[in-house]
Amino acid sequence: MTHTTSSRTTLALFATLGLAATMGIAACSQTITQSPSDIANSAKATAQSIASDAAEQGKAAASSAASYASAGASEAADQAKNLAKGTTGKTFTVSDSNTVVTVPSDAENVHIQSSNVKLTSTHALTSLVIDGSNNSVNLESAKTITFTGSQNVVHYTSGDPDISDSGTGNSVSED
Repeated sequence: MTHTTSSRTTLALFATLGLAATMGIAACSQTITQSPSDIANSAKATAQSIASDAAEQGKAAASSAASYASAGASEAADQAKNLAKGTTGKTFTVSDSNTVVTVPSDAENVHIQSSNVKLTSTHALTSLVIDGSNNSVNLESAKTITFTGSQNVVHYTSGDPDISDSGTGNSVSED
């Protein structure tokens, strides 16, 4: 009897293993339906997509870095121009026409590159440069005032600015 039970147990074990193997093969054949070349092509396409995304991100990063570098170079060029003119410190530039502007308190130099601007400064400036025309400026004081534009009016309340006027019809007066 022991031998019969052992045979039945062995037979049951083989039947269970056979069923499990059959089920595993069926599951594998349902899961893996692609040929090896299809799998390789799919992997290649995924790798190309990842590489393309990385390249686009690299381009965006390079473009951003170039923008920052350009802005830095522009600021450095402005600072070099100011040093050549004998001015240092932060320059506030007005490039929009037909505006009313108050100069920020940390600005030491003002450059008006547009027309029909009404500008006010409540603190002393190192320099005021006006390239545009028909601008009206009221300021506390400035060491230098330079005109290259025309028909500009500047009023200041204190100091004795050095004035350079290569434009036409400009006026400066102390209030």
